Amino acid sequence: MGVSQSACRASCCQEAKHAQQEDRGNEVSFPARHFAADPGGLEEAAQVVWSDMPEQGFETGAIFSNSESLMLGALSSAPVEPVRSKVLDPDMEMLRGISLSSTLLGGGHLWRYSPQTFTTEQRMALYKKSKPMQHLDMFISHTWWTAGWRKAVALYFQSTASIIFAAWLFCIFMSFVLCITDVLPLPFVYQANLLGFTELCPMGCWILCSGLLGPLLASVFYIYLPCCTSPVCFVDVACIHQADQALMQRGVQGIGGFLAVTRELRVLWSPPYLSRLWCIFELAAFRKANPEGKITLKPLFVEMAVLCIWVVLFGMNICFFIARSGRNGANIAAYTLAIVPFPPAVYVLRKNYLAKKKLLVDMEEFDLNRVSCYNESDREFIHSAISDWYGSAQAFTRFVQGPLRRELVAPILATNLPWSYIFLIITPTFSLSMETLLALWKGGAPVECLIAWTAGMLLGNNCFFVPAGIVLMLYLCDRFAAPVGSTCLAGFLQSLAIVFVMIFYALVVSASSNLLIYAGVWTALVWLGIAVLCFLALTIVYSRRRPHFVDFVDP
Repeated sequence: MGVSQSACRASCCQEAKHAQQEDRGNEVSFPARHFAADPGGLEEAAQVVWSDMPEQGFETGAIFSNSESLMLGALSSAPVEPVRSKVLDPDMEMLRGISLSSTLLGGGHLWRYSPQTFTTEQRMALYKKSKPMQHLDMFISHTWWTAGWRKAVALYFQSTASIIFAAWLFCIFMSFVLCITDVLPLPFVYQANLLGFTELCPMGCWILCSGLLGPLLASVFYIYLPCCTSPVCFVDVACIHQADQALMQRGVQGIGGFLAVTRELRVLWSPPYLSRLWCIFELAAFRKANPEGKITLKPLFVEMAVLCIWVVLFGMNICFFIARSGRNGANIAAYTLAIVPFPPAVYVLRKNYLAKKKLLVDMEEFDLNRVSCYNESDREFIHSAISDWYGSAQAFTRFVQGPLRRELVAPILATNLPWSYIFLIITPTFSLSMETLLALWKGGAPVECLIAWTAGMLLGNNCFFVPAGIVLMLYLCDRFAAPVGSTCLAGFLQSLAIVFVMIFYALVVSASSNLLIYAGVWTALVWLGIAVLCFLALTIVYSRRRPHFVDFVDP
């Protein structure tokens, strides 16, 4: 959350327009001087450190008024003592929450558009969607200097991944059954060539299509369900009153108490996050207000990688479907076309992992004195507050580099994506293999052919070797994320080299699987066993990777 802008800058509307042009979001200032009776008394201000938490809270949510003057007027009129007492104790009359799924309605409208573009009526409509609460499941922290659609995509996958996978299983099963029972037509043909079976087989596209459209529609429908079980979260644009100045002031003063009754602080990390002084301050505030609370780091590049790979694999499998259909069997042109999306996809993945490296470097080399803040009085106030909390700015720096870094960074140090995401990614490949299995079945292939295809291709390749290939590609994109040269051509050649490695991997796996699967049932089962062993070995190696941290001790 939290960002501070200079109060002397242009109006919020002008600033929002400028931020949208740069795709960086919005920031607003809540200067520290408005919380202190004496703007020059930093020592007194440092004693009111909890009162600054409401300032920090605003970056994740929105700009709360049509102009800075309204908010600053509300805050400047607040006496110091009530701020001290109210922030430490939750103001239960003001505590409100909104379901995470509600924030994703309308294609993530709440996240995709700058809050400055909302009218007063729209802001009040958002406020009415939130409900009074006794506690919160989640407090979402992010910066508006990051494109909102990325946050919407990340939260969508985080909220609906299990629904997408369950819907995919249901859709491919029902499509398979409906095709087997001749309810759905099979308009295409497949030239079989397996264990001596070389007949033309009827082939459909229902499994592949339903495997795409079904999960998408199901996940969107799930978000709109009234009975949808979704975490209750705090998003300030929806949970703090936007029109009534007194209620707005109470909401601002109560954010510290809201943090105290929140189970999880979810950080939607993006490259600008740790460069914002208010974001750093919010992490410190949550840990002080809620020592037992959970801070979860959710880098936006993770879900962006999932989306990128899934789109590429789905496009490739469409090309493979075209290549396999027809009387002449494989079409080399279609197979070649399937490779076209790979170079740009690898380039995007490398850019994603550059963001990961920036996160690691930012945490390791964090220095409070280098974090930017537009308003010097804000900087002085926050530094005084942090020194009061942690003893000194240097002590807080060591806290970020040490305990906080270990807590936040360890889960994302491994190259691999979560296995749940990887198996979500391979759904297009599995769907295509199910189409081929259905074609063999409807074409009258012997049982031996069906068993060999199921064991070797459907399970061995799709469930084990394809995930291994994804892990290999992610490792290469991570390992060689940084460009070796300063020119665009060097970066392109670097991505192309990774593509060639992946093509070589695919050719080796394809040739080996064809050799063993087409040799007979037992060799297909051997191939499945090899795939399982490779998968288990990969899982063990991945699970045993432990991050190495250097402890920072007092000099």
